[in-house]
Amino acid sequence: MVNLKKLMSDSVQKLSKPFKGSLTKKVIVTSVIGTGLLVGTAYADSSDDHLSNIYHVYVDNEHIGTVSDEDEVQSFIDEKAEEAKETEGEDLTLVPSQEIEFIEEFVFTANTDVDEVKEILEESLTFDAAAIELKVDGEHIGYVQDLDKANQAVNQVITDYLPDGVDEEITLLVEQFDDVDVDESIDLIDLLPQNMFETEVIETTEEDLDELFYQQTIELEDESIVLDVGFTENVTFSEVAVESHELLEVDQLAKLIERGTVTEQKHEVQDSEVLSTVAQDHDLSTDELIDLNPDLEDDSIIRVGDELNVTGLSSLVEVSYTEKVTEEQSIDYDTVTEQTDSLYKGESEVSQSGSEGSKEVTYEISMHNGEEIERNKIEEEVTEEPRDEIIKEGTKEISSRGSGDFSWPAVGGTVTSTYGPRWGSHHNGIDIAGVSNRSILAADNGVVVEAGYHSGGHGNRVIIDHNNGYRTLYAHLSSIDVNVGQTVKQGETLGQMGSTGNSTGVHLHFEVERNGSTVDPGPYIR
Repeated sequence: MVNLKKLMSDSVQKLSKPFKGSLTKKVIVTSVIGTGLLVGTAYADSSDDHLSNIYHVYVDNEHIGTVSDEDEVQSFIDEKAEEAKETEGEDLTLVPSQEIEFIEEFVFTANTDVDEVKEILEESLTFDAAAIELKVDGEHIGYVQDLDKANQAVNQVITDYLPDGVDEEITLLVEQFDDVDVDESIDLIDLLPQNMFETEVIETTEEDLDELFYQQTIELEDESIVLDVGFTENVTFSEVAVESHELLEVDQLAKLIERGTVTEQKHEVQDSEVLSTVAQDHDLSTDELIDLNPDLEDDSIIRVGDELNVTGLSSLVEVSYTEKVTEEQSIDYDTVTEQTDSLYKGESEVSQSGSEGSKEVTYEISMHNGEEIERNKIEEEVTEEPRDEIIKEGTKEISSRGSGDFSWPAVGGTVTSTYGPRWGSHHNGIDIAGVSNRSILAADNGVVVEAGYHSGGHGNRVIIDHNNGYRTLYAHLSSIDVNVGQTVKQGETLGQMGSTGNSTGVHLHFEVERNGSTVDPGPYIR
């Protein structure tokens, strides 16, 4: 919350302006009536025709001479100031670094030497730049050339914190400083913008008088934004004179204002945080964090909800507001599962692809110095409904009894060795090779009665009992995808073609057995 007690009372601007007007502002003029070089006091009428007025010129309390015309010396000082601008900067307002005094005296005999005074000033006179000094609770922050640049620096920080679209609508906080008579006390509440906004000062409780802030209601095109603006500390601007190299640019002062002052803050431990992550988030080393928390040690365990002391920087300017923000968000689609007897158990297919929907969600968001501190959803409107993804899952039972019609047990390929006599013995099946891919397929429905390695030469093999007097055998597989006792349907993948066991190369050895005896598979394969 913006602390405007400091804006309204403690930080009323008591700005001394010793250099207001012409360039020679450190000037004291004192009138006396004297008797030339005589010591003592003489009383006479200053209008006496026999008396003349002269001016004793002092630089930092040291008498340097006497002149009859103060304006001539001041003009000389002004000329030197203009000459100094050539090296110091044409846009600066320069004032003498020394305090120059003119003490007027009325005398009977005037002994003056303006040339001597000018010669001494020529040798000794130096100039400083008139400046505005920014202080926080009496501590120096920086100098800028004038109030306009001070205003720009403060306004730059405020603008950085404003929501999009507001910076063109708002009359900023200290825009009217330039119209203020800085010799008088200034109540900042009188400087805040009145012409564009509904304005009120909010006071909390008598015990908490510091909690005062200036509130503006900004009417934008489609909403109202309540904006609180103020200083966090007792900030004062005073007119001073400094060496020109000490002046800051607007951006430099703005950074100092935004950086602010070092304050001790509390951090509430969140889930998954440890000492090192908390320290890193606050630009501290772990040792520095432990130093700030005497109860902690290197091996201390912190828990969710614990409060730790952390050192942070607090901006000198506070800008808080609440705005409505509408965002477009996606809506996830649901996945719906439907059962169907058109597919076997274990089989599934997507009958309708899912697609996301969309919605417009309006939030009320509270911001403080450019950071979101709270978000509440106040409205939601669906602009496009999501479409469910529908997955069909099979319920059809696989028959463990085969039809007796066998399908080709591979993906393409040809018979490379037939059933019958071969190499002086009998070949009990056919060999298939030259396939499109190496998947081995069940020739008919049935139950797996063997799935594993066979030491008799078949290598990895699968045997299926079709429960109708037929069995089929698949040998030399590189891998097996089914288990004993599993019911398989015709065309289901049993494994991958390989060259295990006694094999001359990658191929499938396929056998058909009828009532316990092998038969030529050819006539049975459709």
